[in-house]
Amino acid sequence: NGKPLEDDEFCRLLNIFAEIIGDDVDATYFEILIAFILWAFVELKVEYAVIETGLGGLHDGTNVCRRADKGCIITDIGLDHQLILGETLEEIALQKIGILHKGNIAFANNQPKEIQEVFREYSAEVGANFNVIESKTLDIPLPKYQIRNWNLAYETYKYIANRDNLGTITETQIANTFIGVPGRMHELEYCGTKFVLDGAHNVQKMTAFVDSFKAKYPGQKVTAILSIKEDKDYNQVVKILSEIIKKALCVGFEIKQDMPIKSINPVTISEVCATFGIESEVMSSINSAINRIVECKESVVIVTGSLYILGSVLEIIENTQEII
Repeated sequence: NGKPLEDDEFCRLLNIFAEIIGDDVDATYFEILIAFILWAFVELKVEYAVIETGLGGLHDGTNVCRRADKGCIITDIGLDHQLILGETLEEIALQKIGILHKGNIAFANNQPKEIQEVFREYSAEVGANFNVIESKTLDIPLPKYQIRNWNLAYETYKYIANRDNLGTITETQIANTFIGVPGRMHELEYCGTKFVLDGAHNVQKMTAFVDSFKAKYPGQKVTAILSIKEDKDYNQVVKILSEIIKKALCVGFEIKQDMPIKSINPVTISEVCATFGIESEVMSSINSAINRIVECKESVVIVTGSLYILGSVLEIIENTQEII
């Protein structure tokens, strides 16, 4: 119902689930969490669940959800995770549409012909209903790229509401749920500076973010805290970002889950920045980058390049009064 599960309840359920599956489980961290989540949904008698794939779709752990009444939302396809999902838009589209099963209904925005053909062929093959949503303009204060997401969400809602007699929600009510989404043109004030956080991490997403930033902050070039995950086209990402930033504070990260996740060396990102005329500085930590922003009394700063870096920045800003 729009709120995270309380810690005590999460731990209670997880302890029960751990007893059920036992110690000898041949599964990844992600697969165990997905299984736990789906089991917990049943235990809590959830009526509707919104489930996002982890990577791709066809072979993702979430694709065990195969009920005929499932609705599928396919967001815009771009080149990302090519080493796993495929080198072309068609190959990636096939992985994404792979969440569709017999009897399901799918919604997608109008996209290039080669992508639409993959969607339609696969839908026919598995016996599912595929629908293209035509874009429309809205007089609602949303980032430009969120308008397309809004269309998808609203059309999906209307279908389910009609199917299940849920009643109606206005366009404005739906739009309000898109305002202030964490990590998506997410704006917050800290120590006199407006931080604009966006998890854009590939060419498609960075282009969308830059377009939206320019629409809201026309003519402005600002400082950015920047970190980009390994396997991304960092040259093109920085090139696109150069339209709206004058300086980059480059930082790194490393996380371990099922496999190591780490950023491109911030020194490398700094060198690329120089080729596009962006002043840059390699920072020892995220804390030091935020400190520098506060010291310089920046009015607006961007945090982008990876959702991993956004999480760390949000934690610092929301949970600390003073940065050390």
